[in-house]
Amino acid sequence: MSLAVVKPMPHAVGRQTPKAMVSIDAVTMSFGAYVAVQDVNLTVADGEFLAIVGPTGCGKSTILTRSPAY
Repeated sequence: MSLAVVKPMPHAVGRQTPKAMVSIDAVTMSFGAYVAVQDVNLTVADGEFLAIVGPTGCGKSTILTRSPAY
């Protein structure tokens, strides 16, 4: 799986760091004995674009899905 975050250039010198709009900290998701993703950390700031790419079954949707059953 690959993560690509595109950060725009600041419009003004001294611009404050954009606040996090999406933040995932230490996410681990398993299905029985199968660990789909482990200790994923991800922060996407305001104005950034994120692309998550990879083959089927690598955990792309799993890191963005939260199920109350787990």
